[in-house]
Amino acid sequence: MTYTNPIEFATWLEPADNFVTREEWLTTGISFLWRGVFPQVKHPKWRVTVGWPKGSRGGKHSIGQCWDKASSDDGTYEIFISPELDNPLQVLETLAHEMCHAIVGCEAGHKDGFPVLCKLIGLQKPWTSTTAGPLLASILRIYSEQLGVYPHARLNDMRKRQTTRMLKATCPNPDCEVRIDDKPYTVRMSQQWADAGMPSCPCGSLMELDGQEEKEQLAA
Repeated sequence: MTYTNPIEFATWLEPADNFVTREEWLTTGISFLWRGVFPQVKHPKWRVTVGWPKGSRGGKHSIGQCWDKASSDDGTYEIFISPELDNPLQVLETLAHEMCHAIVGCEAGHKDGFPVLCKLIGLQKPWTSTTAGPLLASILRIYSEQLGVYPHARLNDMRKRQTTRMLKATCPNPDCEVRIDDKPYTVRMSQQWADAGMPSCPCGSLMELDGQEEKEQLAA
């Protein structure tokens, strides 16, 4: 890998002050990366902060995200670093990945010019994740030492996703001819709809929730 930035990072890199906020640390980290790792081209307007990337509460958590400048009222790329990250090296790797998105343009996704720039600065496949190669990793370790403590404590998303329990309703009519494999006509519904009123089987009988008879007997 050959860096095209003519500025030697060792000539300007000085110990940073202790940062009070995460945003100060992240903004300085972007400056380090831009001046020492990326090619010398004009970079877009960007801001960086800590926050849950959109969709992070799905089955697979995202550790970073870059929003296109078209989404911003002042034409700024917005970079988000997940609050689940507390390792400075991983944070810097993620910053580099998201900076690539902003420089190439979010519309490229992980294709076109995105992998080209990733290779240039030392990120490795797969392009959907964030892994620094040996040379870039060694530089990130230097940056991490210079930046000092990342003023952040890992935030664990421990909230459980709410799920709707679907109830089973069947036709209670023993003479009903609407059957499949000798099983009665069956539908699934939420408790909310069951409370609003039970549906009717095509045979005309009012359907009942499974176990409803036993519940009524216990209540009596």
